[in-house]
Amino acid sequence: MRAGIVIGAGRVGFRISTSWGGSHDVVLIDSDEHALRPGSSLLDVMTIKATELRRVLQEARVDRADLLVAVTEKDEVNILACLTAKLFGAGRTVARVRNPEYSDESRALVHDQLGIDLIINPELLAATSIVRLLRVPSAIEVGYFADGQVEMIGLRCTSPQFVGRTMQELALKSLVVALVRGDEVIIPRGDTRIENGDLVYLIGQAGNFERSTVLGEHTPARIRTVTIVGGGETGSAVASALSRTRTQGLSLKIIEKDPVRAEWLAERLPHTLVIHGDGSGFDLLEAEHVRGSDALVAATGKDETNMLVAMVAKRLNVQETIIRLDREEYASIAEAIGVDATVIPRLLTASTILKLLRRGKVHDVAFVQQGRAEVIDTVVPEGAYLTQKPLSQVAFPTGAIVAMLVREGRAIVPRGSTQVQTGDRVVVYTLHEAVSEVEKALGIA
Repeated sequence: MRAGIVIGAGRVGFRISTSWGGSHDVVLIDSDEHALRPGSSLLDVMTIKATELRRVLQEARVDRADLLVAVTEKDEVNILACLTAKLFGAGRTVARVRNPEYSDESRALVHDQLGIDLIINPELLAATSIVRLLRVPSAIEVGYFADGQVEMIGLRCTSPQFVGRTMQELALKSLVVALVRGDEVIIPRGDTRIENGDLVYLIGQAGNFERSTVLGEHTPARIRTVTIVGGGETGSAVASALSRTRTQGLSLKIIEKDPVRAEWLAERLPHTLVIHGDGSGFDLLEAEHVRGSDALVAATGKDETNMLVAMVAKRLNVQETIIRLDREEYASIAEAIGVDATVIPRLLTASTILKLLRRGKVHDVAFVQQGRAEVIDTVVPEGAYLTQKPLSQVAFPTGAIVAMLVREGRAIVPRGSTQVQTGDRVVVYTLHEAVSEVEKALGIA
């Protein structure tokens, strides 16, 4: 990717520019000059204050751009920017669009008729992530890599069998790739000791995890009762997905404050009990028999409301609480008040676009711990530094670990004696600040 343009200097645009800049010519455009200041002072990118779209794209030399990403807060601006860029000869275009009408059914039309290569709906991404979490009870984060052969799970460790023990003393089929302790993300060494309450990230062969053992508490094999508070795009998409793949005995209800929206939901979700009411109130949640439920999803449009709903749910002994957040800085607050998992659409959007930016070099990229770390899934090319010696002898970047490799269709947990070979598919967990060095070691920089 030689040159690119990012329209929208908000949180997503800034994160994309951070990951994309440096080794590429990147132009960051926004109508708010104040929003551009961090980009011009902290990032190695060119910034342009937008006035008239056509003129500013010409100024940014959009005809030379391999990729244009439009992530402003307005769907229409993003779509128009992509259309205009295509007319001027830009390569691929990506638009963030929240309007649910631009869903799977219309994406082919958008691509064929309008020329937009990728439409990203953050709310649908969030719903997919929430459903994935519900399918792995008690997980804080879940990710799949190497075409589903490799699984990553984040779990809160309280097991007396593991607390106080070092990595060398553990006998797991999976690999502990990171410990989160307070504000610190630790890439463990052999003598690193697990402490009670550590958030433990494990990567291993999909479906081959000792979840209940690591948790040290009863882990339900399956979620059977789910309450969703907030019937907006995220909440309704979660309900729709669970209804389509519902298992025998699943009880699903959704609480929506707006009466018109509640009626709309009731017509479109025949297998879901739709309740009109304010889901942030203790009395309503208790009256609707939320007490003791397996899971509650708070997906209203307000972060503060979602955290309040989760607090009330915990008082009612709900086992699993998952909330949607717009602001990633609230994630630590949510954790402190007992929320089990948070889903942040902005980060999901950024990681989705990042995959496109690195296409041809990586198969997948996922942000972990609110963007403080990444998981990179790639095939090792010929001549990569990583293939020269066994892993124990390779000076792999500090702050990163080779978590899994897939060779000849078989997923392998690497050991110190393992030597990565050309053509191996590797999954690497890395802190954000080590990404560039990891890419060099992998031969994909």
